[in-house]
Amino acid sequence: GATRPFGGTEAIGGLFGLAADGPRRLLWAAEASGPDIPGSGSGAAETALVCFDLDSGWLIRRYPLSEPGAHQLNDVVLGPGGSVFTSDARGGGVYRLRANGGVLERVGASDRSGPLRAWRWPTRDAP
Repeated sequence: GATRPFGGTEAIGGLFGLAADGPRRLLWAAEASGPDIPGSGSGAAETALVCFDLDSGWLIRRYPLSEPGAHQLNDVVLGPGGSVFTSDARGGGVYRLRANGGVLERVGASDRSGPLRAWRWPTRDAP
């Protein structure tokens, strides 16, 4: 098969964790940019969960993490009911994006910044 650019013409930062949602034809990725991310320039550090159309490669939507402090979204997993979870490699914690969209909400926390430890997980993925 032929290769083609994925992601359209929208500028994106470095992509970290990926999760493909085959039934909904979506690709989820943790994105980060800033002076500490190779190839992303010297602008302000930013991180987001991004959603691509799996068939066309076009960026559908970016869900930025807007909490204060140092953050870098990293791993991405699909949860029950269409929720998407992502870890924060710098600030510690786990964030959820509910299936109906909205904003990233913190659902798991570490006992300190840095490596993720001492998890407190939600008991279920409530709608």
